[in-house]
Amino acid sequence: MESQRDIVSGAEKPVDMGVDTDLPQKILQRKPVELEFVEDNEPKVSKRKSKLHKRMTVAELKQKVAKPEIVEMHYITAKDPLLLLNLKSTRNSVPVPRYWCFKRKYLQGKRGFEKPGFKLPDFIKKNWNHGNGTIQREKIRPQLGKIDIDYQKIHDAIFKWRTKPKMTIHGDIYFEGKEYETRLKEKKPDDLSVELRVALGMPLRYGPPPSYPNRKISMDDHCTRFARAKPPLNSSQASRIVCKDIGIYLQNNRRGGRFRVYPY
Repeated sequence: MESQRDIVSGAEKPVDMGVDTDLPQKILQRKPVELEFVEDNEPKVSKRKSKLHKRMTVAELKQKVAKPEIVEMHYITAKDPLLLLNLKSTRNSVPVPRYWCFKRKYLQGKRGFEKPGFKLPDFIKKNWNHGNGTIQREKIRPQLGKIDIDYQKIHDAIFKWRTKPKMTIHGDIYFEGKEYETRLKEKKPDDLSVELRVALGMPLRYGPPPSYPNRKISMDDHCTRFARAKPPLNSSQASRIVCKDIGIYLQNNRRGGRFRVYPY
């Protein structure tokens, strides 16, 4: 009857939170463990020093990577440098612009340069005869029958005779001063200076290198410099050099005071 009264009234029976007397006496007789704080005499290492200690060196990183030539000094600061270099060494991956680590802002070095005026492209100048002088002259002294504009001629000059401009390749990003760099594709390997000839061991006296005996090298631009060296000449033929291993001989040009190169 008491349980039914408790259910009807909605009151719950209180739970006893005391110690259970059924537990063994050994557990109840245990003493609490006292923790003692022991001070170490060793100094504590800061977080910054611990990070620097965990980083790999550049030499270690180069040993673990398939392409060590792309490793740079700041790659060791990444969270996962091996994954970073794996992504950078993949094919057709676009590199990050080099000005990301510069303290100077982007394109701040061009503030002192004057911007050149606009110039018409070469394909418009060649195929459209109207120049700036004729246009200004027609404005000052107009003539009858000259007002009509040949739009077909302008259309052909712009669209039909258009030449493809120089485009950048995939992954090539613009950086400050890119237009002032020397374009190596426009350089010809046959144009060798005197210093380069001497460094390669191929001056005028000894001829071309032995690996390329039949190589024709133009020497017209540097004949005056070689003429000052006075190579040994044959006594019977004063204009011929005593060099049998090369197929050239020099003939003195009295008009210009230069030497010309003729192949055998």
